[in-house]
Amino acid sequence: MATRPGSLVVAVTDDGVGIGADGASGIGLTSTSVAVRRLGGSLRVLPDPHGGTTWRLELPC
Repeated sequence: MATRPGSLVVAVTDDGVGIGADGASGIGLTSTSVAVRRLGGSLRVLPDPHGGTTWRLELPC
């Protein structure tokens, strides 16, 4: 977690199997992205080719 002027940035990384290369998402990821955009923020989901995923969330504060 970090702050930048006017923003809160949170990154969460796991070491699981990761998200498929096709980038397909379920309802949870889709609804989270919509909610974050409505708040004026951004959400990036970054798969690691060796397994695991990082979610990077940035919200205005």
